Amino acid sequence: MVSDETSMVREMRIHHETIGTGPDVVLIHGLTDSSLTWGPITGMLAEHYRVTTLDLRGMGRSDDADNYSAVAMVGDVVDVVAAAEVTAPLVIGHSLGGVVATGYSAQHGRDGGVRGTVNVDQSLHLSGFKEALMVVEPMLRDPATFGPVIEAVFAGLDGNQLPDVITADIASHRRTRQEVVLGVWAQVFSLSVAELDALMAELTSGITAPYLSLHYADLGHDYESWLRQLIPQAVVEHPTPPKGEYGHYGHRIDPDRFVERVLAFDQGC
Repeated sequence: MVSDETSMVREMRIHHETIGTGPDVVLIHGLTDSSLTWGPITGMLAEHYRVTTLDLRGMGRSDDADNYSAVAMVGDVVDVVAAAEVTAPLVIGHSLGGVVATGYSAQHGRDGGVRGTVNVDQSLHLSGFKEALMVVEPMLRDPATFGPVIEAVFAGLDGNQLPDVITADIASHRRTRQEVVLGVWAQVFSLSVAELDALMAELTSGITAPYLSLHYADLGHDYESWLRQLIPQAVVEHPTPPKGEYGHYGHRIDPDRFVERVLAFDQGC
């Protein structure tokens, strides 16, 4: 059974769908992507769970907004969870969705509203991301150069093993718009390193449920210890392919392995 709905969230329509039966899972996609970017993973998880997907504001089939902060998107997830009658979900987020999933889990960790969180390839060390982003900020703000620069950023994330068919599928579901990208990254541009670290400490405060952080890129040997200062129970893993690197969409390259890891993690929650 598939439920396909568009809910009013503070005078904004957020598209969401629910498929399958069983314990609840919520899937949150990344920047410029949509719920369709999960590809076969949604159906594979629906063999075991009741899976709710949503399109974040300004992306996929959802409406535009004035505010594209992660905090605002957490509020959208709260409303979709209520509309879809989701109970005690396992929350899985990729890229930007990993930040949103983390924020949602922090809000609902104290009351038992989340049974676990899976962050797929999103570093929470935003202050480390700031240095790289500031280099291209002027070009991202210029409409003439935004397109080529953001496409180069995406190409760099794909890694060396993403098959052409998956690359084409991901691209077909993207809405790459300057106002959305700049809105999502606004705080990274405007806040200092110390302020970003404080923001992340606030965003993660209250996470008590199990937390799995899967990364297909090497974040350095000290990332796990840094993350555990914020989320003491966090587990950081780096799935590695036989050769090369998975890239940012490693879960799409090897969906069977990804779903198996989610099942194993959930069993331990």
